[in-house]
Amino acid sequence: MDAKLPAGWLVIGTLVVAAAYELALALGAGSLGPQPGEDVPGATAVRVVAALAMFAGVGLVAAKLGPPAVALLAPAAVLFVVPLYFTFDPYYAPTERRYSDGGIFPLGWIVAVAVAGLVAGVLTALFPRLAVWATSPALLALAFTAFVVVGGH
Repeated sequence: MDAKLPAGWLVIGTLVVAAAYELALALGAGSLGPQPGEDVPGATAVRVVAALAMFAGVGLVAAKLGPPAVALLAPAAVLFVVPLYFTFDPYYAPTERRYSDGGIFPLGWIVAVAVAGLVAGVLTALFPRLAVWATSPALLALAFTAFVVVGGH
């Protein structure tokens, strides 16, 4: 068995679990600390692991991860980034201001990178040789977006 295949599914699983975590936070699970900057416990760790998973996905694409896992990498990253955009920004704690409320990226940017990630997944599924040209840039754009959404206020 090709060692890249389990790694690909591990990256996808990691992103899906991180997406579920961010969705729960966006829906109001957990609470920000009483002081500005105090995030929900574990949020930073989940976001770092998800970012590392996206970069690992780029590496797996470069190492020629095969279908169908390669086609699911960018859509899994989309599942993480979209709810992240709607979670609460700890910078403004204890108020419940979301990253989407006047953050550095407008909703149009999030929609654009989400569509790019989904299109990359479809293109990669239909034409696996396009993965390096579709999935890799989409993963990098999504990782950049996740980093800046959390870091920019």
